Amino acid sequence: MVLPVLAWGAIALVGAVAGGAYTYSKWWDGKSIAVLGGRGTGKTTLLNYFATEEVITTYEQTDTKQRYSGMTVKINNLTLKIKGGYDIGGSSINHGTWREQIDNSDIVFYIVDISRVIGQAKDEQYINNTLNDIEAIANKVSNRKEKMHIIILATHADKCSAFHKDKQAFEKKVARSQVIETAEIAFGGTNYCKVIIGSLKDTTEAEKLVKNILSSINN
Repeated sequence: MVLPVLAWGAIALVGAVAGGAYTYSKWWDGKSIAVLGGRGTGKTTLLNYFATEEVITTYEQTDTKQRYSGMTVKINNLTLKIKGGYDIGGSSINHGTWREQIDNSDIVFYIVDISRVIGQAKDEQYINNTLNDIEAIANKVSNRKEKMHIIILATHADKCSAFHKDKQAFEKKVARSQVIETAEIAFGGTNYCKVIIGSLKDTTEAEKLVKNILSSINN
């Protein structure tokens, strides 16, 4: 998938999020964000949503190294800065690039395909790769003088039948999973590690996900 490129200074307006008039905590305003995640988790989809306010439903997995520029995103009362980086297929091979993005960011969005963690498509290799990612991110953020907020985006929840049957029970199952428990410990507890469950299957679901992300911290 070719990602729309917005250079620094270009502004993407995501005005439909949360019904337009919703006011988010000013804590977020001006924050720089690194978007990280393994193959097929939804990085390109989320970045594309920030750039165009749309979700492209035809998916082409990223197998080659693609550079995307940073962008400034206006959402209601906030201005966010999405850091530029590389969209690269795979997981652990990204860690060198991720370190650079983390160095230049205030917050990390780490995207996890939760359907491969607890769903019918549970994938032990993917879980191991994800745990390696968490360790690499934790090692990097531990060197910072101030604690860094890590937002875990548990995407692809729509692929899990349990999500549709009983969302509250599903959320508890996610919270008890090895991946999420490891992340919360590695990133300093629930004050600094927030888990947002949702989907990027279409524009409506992406709007809900972004609203929940921005509502997760109200400092």
